[in-house]
Amino acid sequence: MLTLKVVKKGPPPTYEHNTETLCLNPNNIISIAPAYHNGSVLKEINGVPADSFDLSEVEYQAGGRTERVLVVGSYAEILKQSRSSRMLLNG
Repeated sequence: MLTLKVVKKGPPPTYEHNTETLCLNPNNIISIAPAYHNGSVLKEINGVPADSFDLSEVEYQAGGRTERVLVVGSYAEILKQSRSSRMLLNG
């Protein structure tokens, strides 16, 4: 299993962005890509400036549909974790 920190938008009135844990089977991952958030509405994550985080987008299969999430971690980090997790699951 691959454990990711997913960035979620909080409830009104503050709409603060926080992270939640997502455990994902690496075999369900469709794509991983770097996320560019410069100048976006994403200013802080867990009260820390968003610029201090490396972010990636992960698209994965969830039953009969696909989901796309923003996760904390660089593209290279997430790719490496998904490959090592996949080897352990299939090995």
